[in-house]
Amino acid sequence: MFKSTDRKNMVRWISLAGLMIAMGVVVGCLSFFPMISKKISFGFLVSGAAGYILGPAAAVCGALVDIIGCWLHPKGPYFWGFTVTAALGNLIYGVGFHSKKVSFLRCLVVCLVVIVFCNLCLNTLWILHISHAQPKVLLLQRLLWSAVDLVLHPTLLTVVLKKLEELQKARPWF
Repeated sequence: MFKSTDRKNMVRWISLAGLMIAMGVVVGCLSFFPMISKKISFGFLVSGAAGYILGPAAAVCGALVDIIGCWLHPKGPYFWGFTVTAALGNLIYGVGFHSKKVSFLRCLVVCLVVIVFCNLCLNTLWILHISHAQPKVLLLQRLLWSAVDLVLHPTLLTVVLKKLEELQKARPWF
């Protein structure tokens, strides 16, 4: 039914997925909220790494990280919209990074899509839905934070993914 190499790859894949989920939960619990509209975290590094390693299947990891993180370290009530956003963000990272050469331009484009679509649009919509904040004020705050994220995220992701790329070349895991 399955060749032994298929089983070995399946075990590696599940192990790496579990590792990414565990890392995502731990990094997520180290986040903080300077204001209700913004969460500061390095979880995007884990999401980018999961996308690079696991491909579009990293979307499942993103959803599980959000659900498990909300259960283990609640920072407010659970809301399904943030789980959808986490899954879509990881899906975008998976499509953008898996089996592709890492470059700053690629990281910039992928981060731009995640920051604008997931963080700025979807998460702002969810925050408006659950908090009834003033839309103009909230959007202005989130636009400013997104501009900062657009500088930091691609830069840090490029460094991390280049290291993963070197590790993959030196000792392939798939």
